[in-house]
Amino acid sequence: NEIKIKKRGEGFKRFIKKYGYFIALGIVVLIIALSVALTGQPAKNTDIAVTDKEPVEVGSVALNFGLPLANCQVVHDYSRDALIYNETMGWFETHKGVDLKSETSNDVLACEGGEVAQVYTNNLEGTVVVIKHNEHFSSKYSSLNSNVAVKVGDKVSKGQKIGEVSTSAGEEVETGAHLHFELLQDETQVNPNDYLTLQNK
Repeated sequence: NEIKIKKRGEGFKRFIKKYGYFIALGIVVLIIALSVALTGQPAKNTDIAVTDKEPVEVGSVALNFGLPLANCQVVHDYSRDALIYNETMGWFETHKGVDLKSETSNDVLACEGGEVAQVYTNNLEGTVVVIKHNEHFSSKYSSLNSNVAVKVGDKVSKGQKIGEVSTSAGEEVETGAHLHFELLQDETQVNPNDYLTLQNK
């Protein structure tokens, strides 16, 4: 009996020596798989509202953009890929916004409510106001008169006057007094025509 027990013990030792690494590895993999299965299941997402254009996260402001200039006409339209001629600079370039003029008003209006994120002036863009509307969308108003009506941190409402059109944008002087308007999604310019009815205004 002792010999049999001894042989069994030696056989078990040989088995463990030969296959012990694989057994241990299998146990570790099993433990990890169980942990992931028990704790890593994604919760069902019932709090996402979906529109026909863009998913809106819970906590976001539902946006409904209005015209930034009353009774405006599009002078130069948005052009992401096609090159258009810039009369002032004398070259062809893309145009990441729309240039707007109005025969009846010089007042530049917030296209939607939000918080003023930037106010600055440089030679190319002129005086600029940027309004952050929610986590994803901002609007940018360039070629404004230097005497703007808002400052950084101000809360503005849709349709509120933020400044007036001018010729302050050095890269678009030949256009005359106008508003260069950009709409940004996650800090990238998007086509304002997809969100506002600009033509024939």
